[in-house]
Amino acid sequence: MGRLVSIDNITEPDWYFSDECYEYINLHRVLKWPNPCFAHYSAINFRILENPKTKIEIRKWIEQNTAGTVITRFVNKSYRVYYGKEEPPFLYGYPIDMWDKSYDVKLIWLAFYFEEEDSATAFRLRFSDIISEIIEREPEHLDKITQNRRD
Repeated sequence: MGRLVSIDNITEPDWYFSDECYEYINLHRVLKWPNPCFAHYSAINFRILENPKTKIEIRKWIEQNTAGTVITRFVNKSYRVYYGKEEPPFLYGYPIDMWDKSYDVKLIWLAFYFEEEDSATAFRLRFSDIISEIIEREPEHLDKITQNRRD
């Protein structure tokens, strides 16, 4: 029987992660993502998960069909797109009218990290219609000026 756990609800990470699952950033010990202890993952866009029936179906499937723990973690790749025409000042790098002529793009996924590759593959097959790839930018925004809006 599988267990679905949010990364935010893990109070004692030593029960889940070994030392090689951590890295040091600015002298702080933080978990690596993707994580070597939970190396296999799939992601679903947060808009699809607004439907409670979908969430319940995923949770039940994980509890009935996986053997180990499945950790969930939100991945935020949101950004702001600028479409103004004024050139940026030399020092700042962003156009002067950036906030007046720009809009936010929300790119947020819920990633499911699996211990076993078999469980991850079965999950991908079962929910293949709603699983999507995590991307940095939408293809139509690759040539535009953007700014990260991540929490």
